Amino acid sequence: MDFTRTIMSIDSGTRLQFDFDINPAEYLSFAKQDRKQGGKRGKINAISNAKRAIDLQIERIFKSIGHDTENVPNYYQEFSKEYCEEKVDIPLKLRMINALGMAPISIISEIRNPRNKTEHQYLLPTDPEVRTAVEIAELFISATERRLVDVWDFEISDSKKISKNEQSGIICWLDRHDGGIEICHYDRITHERLFCIIQPTEIEHAILFRMCFLLEQEEELLATLRYFLKRLNHPIPSNKIKIRQQNS
Repeated sequence: MDFTRTIMSIDSGTRLQFDFDINPAEYLSFAKQDRKQGGKRGKINAISNAKRAIDLQIERIFKSIGHDTENVPNYYQEFSKEYCEEKVDIPLKLRMINALGMAPISIISEIRNPRNKTEHQYLLPTDPEVRTAVEIAELFISATERRLVDVWDFEISDSKKISKNEQSGIICWLDRHDGGIEICHYDRITHERLFCIIQPTEIEHAILFRMCFLLEQEEELLATLRYFLKRLNHPIPSNKIKIRQQNS
């Protein structure tokens, strides 16, 4: 494949999900009701339920892509360092969510101050702090849920093969085989197909998920493809890799 003339196209879509007995939207609803109630109990419960909504959404995200948040892969540090936009002191799981391209996470740090004041310093949060905490939870859930709803499989080929009607290349399918990603190399001339499974324990799994989440953002997609090929020790110089998107 000629990666100086890479073509990427959306193949088909899927929805990623993992269900618990209660969902983040319910905790968010509780937080809003608590905020309306007001008073000490209402303010404290609103902060706590906003935090629960965020924590549960984080858990849903990782479970839906095949990860256990209590036993994260060793590559999380490397991967998040490569892509995480924020340099502030934020938990690794949140840096990973940012690195996957799911949501900006700088706003999450804003919920920590009122929660710490409530849970560790035993101080009553102010009305503006409660409002901010609930709104941040709502923004975070909304942003990440959109990513989970529209997750796209994709194909990679190059413009030369397509112009010759030899559209051989690679197909990436998501949410298969217990959270693994199925890679298929195909040749539409010989009809040959070769398959492999990328498991959640491998950093390439995270890289491919990032590509799926960012298929419509060409610059981010190009940067991710370059990093992917670098990880695979592909000989092509990074600055020679070019990409354009094509409708299926």
